[in-house]
Amino acid sequence: MPPNIRRTVTEPYDPKQRIVGGVVLFLLVLLIYSILKLLLGFSSVPEGEYVLSAPLKDELPSEAAPPDNQTQTPQLLPTANNTPAPRKTTYHRLPQEFVFLDLNGDPMQPENNLMDPFAQPGKWYVQAASFKSETGAQRLAQKIKAKNIASEAHVVRTSNGWYAVRLPPQTGHGMAKQQYRKLRRLLYLEPVIRKIN
Repeated sequence: MPPNIRRTVTEPYDPKQRIVGGVVLFLLVLLIYSILKLLLGFSSVPEGEYVLSAPLKDELPSEAAPPDNQTQTPQLLPTANNTPAPRKTTYHRLPQEFVFLDLNGDPMQPENNLMDPFAQPGKWYVQAASFKSETGAQRLAQKIKAKNIASEAHVVRTSNGWYAVRLPPQTGHGMAKQQYRKLRRLLYLEPVIRKIN
């Protein structure tokens, strides 16, 4: 057996070797594909299409749902001459009692039902300032985040129509006092500390 010898840079390049190698590789893949087709079957798609004869119980509106003892099962509709039945797509609304689950299997809450952070009694928050325009309030909220005074700043519309910039509620008055001092020192504001009732 000849020793494994590397080519030198001065040897001429022969493109025929690449072509022959590509053809051999293609034939090898074709052979493997043919063997797998023979072993696994010629077609993984059934000859006829499965079509539901009626909507499932959960797809019907609640007033049209059949009784529980008359559950409907999907059936294969017969087709003539092995031609697939025409596909009929119908869409149904989700049942009223349908609930989306999170990754842990717990029911998810819609975003509009999430708890307001400023509706937690007994906590303290700092209101940095209030503005007539929302753009001014948004600018201040961005400055608060940029100066690392708080990780978030909420722009809340108050009952009198102004836009208040509030920092997230804290469990203790001391933590709110620290945020108050940072706002005074870094942004030269006159914030207010308030307790949520």
